[in-house]
Amino acid sequence: RGALPAQGRYVRHADLELDIDGFRVRRCGQAVALSAFQTRLLQLFVQQPGKVFSRRELSDALWGGREINAEVINTAIMRLRRLLQTVGAASPIRSVKGEGYSLDLELGKIRTFHAEL
Repeated sequence: RGALPAQGRYVRHADLELDIDGFRVRRCGQAVALSAFQTRLLQLFVQQPGKVFSRRELSDALWGGREINAEVINTAIMRLRRLLQTVGAASPIRSVKGEGYSLDLELGKIRTFHAEL
C-alpha cells in the first residue's frame, strides 16, 4: 500500500495510522501510546516516507528552529523507536549515518504472510 494523503487530520501509511487531532497512533492494528510530541515526530516521517530528515530539519519542525543538542534529538528518536516496537515489529525509523533519520517501512515489516481475499 502507498501513502494516503491526509484527509482531515488522519494519516495512514502501510501499517501506521495516525489520528493527528486525537494524538492516537495504531500500528499493525494495535494502539501505540505516544505523547503529543512523539506523535508530531512520527507525523513528519509518515507524511514523507523515505525522506532523510537532518537533525536541523527535525529541530526546525519540532522545536521551532531553536538550537537543540543532537543528543536530545537522538534520545527522542530512540524513544519513538522503542514505542513503535511494542507491537512486535521492528522499528521503521532508519538512521542514515552523518545525515539524519528516515521512515523505511520495509525495515519495520512484520514477517508473516497474510492472505488477501
